[in-house]
Amino acid sequence: MARVHGVGIVKIYPRASDYLAQAQAAARVIDRSGVRVGPGLLARHDVGLDHVALVFEEVQGSKLPVAFLESEELRASLVETLSALHGDHFSRDLSGDPQGPREWPVFLTTQLALAGARFERRTGVRPSSVYLDAVESVRQWVAIHEADLLTAAPALVHRDVFSGNLLVQEDGSIRLIDFDLAAWYDPLFDLVKLQIIHGATSQHAWRALVSRYCQVAAIDQEQVMRRYTASKALEVIWGYPALLSWNSPIARTWADEIENLVSIREGR
Repeated sequence: MARVHGVGIVKIYPRASDYLAQAQAAARVIDRSGVRVGPGLLARHDVGLDHVALVFEEVQGSKLPVAFLESEELRASLVETLSALHGDHFSRDLSGDPQGPREWPVFLTTQLALAGARFERRTGVRPSSVYLDAVESVRQWVAIHEADLLTAAPALVHRDVFSGNLLVQEDGSIRLIDFDLAAWYDPLFDLVKLQIIHGATSQHAWRALVSRYCQVAAIDQEQVMRRYTASKALEVIWGYPALLSWNSPIARTWADEIENLVSIREGR
């Protein structure tokens, strides 16, 4: 595997009201993922972001192939990395954190209510009927499975976990880079892009990853899958308009996921 370099970052928003929450998020990243604080702030053009970003250490490692989930050793290393980042979310209530929703279903419902307006603001056009049907289907599904979703204690999540943001070290451990989307959500958010981007090549390998995560977190797999479904639905609904506005080549994949969400209320 080719040697590459990466930089782990946490976005710092310009609104003063967010500084405390972002500082605490940065502290949790340092604590949970073992990064060391770097030289400080870099101007936005230096890191290609819309906002100034706090830069940690430069991380060196080997780039992972798209099919890396096929490796049992790499799956185990990734679960260990994610568990360290998420911490003891499954045994300690973190809802008092500044960006931690007190009740995950309430947070989901609130975000779904804003989805149409967010889509139009991001893309400049009104959302399609399929998109709005998907949002409504997810809202109904969340109401049905509220009891399972209430078990999700927010933790710091990376929100962009895929091979491009993972570097394997010489000892086989995996390091996360680029924390610019880090936020306080259900930790199962960090399995979403792994499934969309890498699970397509091997659903068996992705399910093996989920199974191992369940063992480490000591939580029921059926409950986990319902919580995961909610996280994936929200990520798809959030991400699709952004991908459209960027003319991203993977917007088509997200469009397919939107169509799949229309029938989510029929599932269990």
